[in-house]
Amino acid sequence: MPQNYDRVDLSFSWNGDYEVAPNGDLFDTSDDQIETLRQKVVDVVRSTTGDWEFNSLAASDLENYLGEANSRETAERMRKQLFAALVTHVNIAPGDLGVKIVPLNHETVSILIAVSALPTGNNSLEQGQIVFTFVYTYGERGVQI
Repeated sequence: MPQNYDRVDLSFSWNGDYEVAPNGDLFDTSDDQIETLRQKVVDVVRSTTGDWEFNSLAASDLENYLGEANSRETAERMRKQLFAALVTHVNIAPGDLGVKIVPLNHETVSILIAVSALPTGNNSLEQGQIVFTFVYTYGERGVQI
């Protein structure tokens, strides 16, 4: 059975800035408490070790794959690394997490992440699952959302 991943945290825009509430205060995720999980997954996938001062290890380190061949072996190493980073740094239960790497062309893959989570009155989940899709290019661009 999926776990409850509801948490309240500050709300961040996609570029990483704090969001401001209509009353001028800092905005938080209390209106949709699953948003904290969404933010943490995106942060870890897009980060490299040392990016976060308060937790310098909270990163997937996908930049390590820049310049590598787009092969099954590379995709499997990337999948295992992402899985471990999300379990360790986002605290997702291994049974609630799925990570799949799908090749798009010779230098690009799609990263599909599915998290099973308990729908509650404090979150917007209806189906009990959150799905993320990222595009990773082995060239200079790295992870794209």
